[in-house]
Amino acid sequence: SLHYQDTGPLALGLHRSDWDEQAAFIGIEGGTAGGAHAHMDAGAFVMEADGVRWGLDLKRPDYHPLEEAGIALWNFEQDSERWSIYRLNNFSHNTLVVNGERQRVDGFADVVKHEGEGATPHTILDLSAVYAGQLAAAQRGIALVDGQAVRVQDEIAAPADAPAAVRWAMMTRADVQITGDRTATLAQDGQTLSFRILEPADARVETYATEPPAAYEPSNEGARLVGFTTNLDAGAEARLVVALLPGDYDGPLFPTDALADW
Repeated sequence: SLHYQDTGPLALGLHRSDWDEQAAFIGIEGGTAGGAHAHMDAGAFVMEADGVRWGLDLKRPDYHPLEEAGIALWNFEQDSERWSIYRLNNFSHNTLVVNGERQRVDGFADVVKHEGEGATPHTILDLSAVYAGQLAAAQRGIALVDGQAVRVQDEIAAPADAPAAVRWAMMTRADVQITGDRTATLAQDGQTLSFRILEPADARVETYATEPPAAYEPSNEGARLVGFTTNLDAGAEARLVVALLPGDYDGPLFPTDALADW
């Protein structure tokens, strides 16, 4: 099968155009950070095209140096030192960071829709529970368009009584050249990927540092985050839409319909 979902404790959605090495592939993960060996990575995705992994997940760190440093790795409480480790929290994953805070350990992100048929196979997750207290609501959808392009779409709402600063980011080992306010070109292994922000209109492409805060954590040399930050007033809603276009893709930039219409 080219498409797969798991609605159990892993809450996965996978889509690919084919099984050859040049195929386009997108996968997204939900679930919870509270499980054994789990990370704060609900909503994180990986993406491949033209034989290159453009959006990646860093390998989990070696536990031994962390335990030698006294980190209580097996304490899964919200305020545990475990979640200070960069590769274990949502700061290093291809998902949202709200107000500089970590995802909720007791939250669960479930698959609410998975479609493997048609020209735009897709998966939608409900992330609301893992951003409880940070966002009033959050859903993320990924779609594979025409077997080549990828759309990542978030629909979020700030709490009624507080603003929200939301960072969207994707980890990559590609060279990143910012080509405009809302565009960048990624280059790796002789291939290119166009990164385009379709919404919101006032978003601006940025890159973010990826070095961990402590010396006992593994280096992330050669990896970088590309994305943007958007600020929501209290009670405001927003739609964040990113198109990832491999090579010389010249197809349509597909309409940014509401997730409810996917």
